[in-house]
Amino acid sequence: VTDQLDSLIDRLASVAPNLARDRSGCFVVHSLLDNGRPEDQLRLVVALRLGVIRLARDGIGFSVVKKCIKVLSAATGESPLASERAAFARALLELPDADTLNRLAQDDYGHTSIIAVARQFSDTSDRELVRGIFATAHRSGFLQGSRYWRAIQDCMRAAFGESFVAETAPPDAKPGGEPSEQA
Repeated sequence: VTDQLDSLIDRLASVAPNLARDRSGCFVVHSLLDNGRPEDQLRLVVALRLGVIRLARDGIGFSVVKKCIKVLSAATGESPLASERAAFARALLELPDADTLNRLAQDDYGHTSIIAVARQFSDTSDRELVRGIFATAHRSGFLQGSRYWRAIQDCMRAAFGESFVAETAPPDAKPGGEPSEQA
């Protein structure tokens, strides 16, 4: 039975990014992330990480991204899921260019994934990694063009402390880390 289950999970992991964007398929992915064995959850999260930006901006897929974040944030110690947390955060936030991060921050669904990472991962062993990624993005002004800037900023403040926003503000920001008029 275990071999059959492993085979099924392998097949599901290979199509997980497509399932995650389908109204019915996302329920299958949610169910496996909620109820699967840790090794099955890991296979799904790794498969989904490869297309996380596309999923985060998808009207259905973003819920799967948030579920992955929740599963990863609950992982403890040296578990493979805890080790995957940093890779998932990097895939979502350490983007190759400012334009990609801006589009994610501007997106009706994508910005919720940014907020979920800050909220869920700030209490994990990867707190400093996530804090550093947010500090770099904030300092550079990447997130400030977003219509969701205040929600992202409030989340950063709640996750990393009141002084975080002011300490990491871009040079041209107003006091308190608010975007300048040009941003």
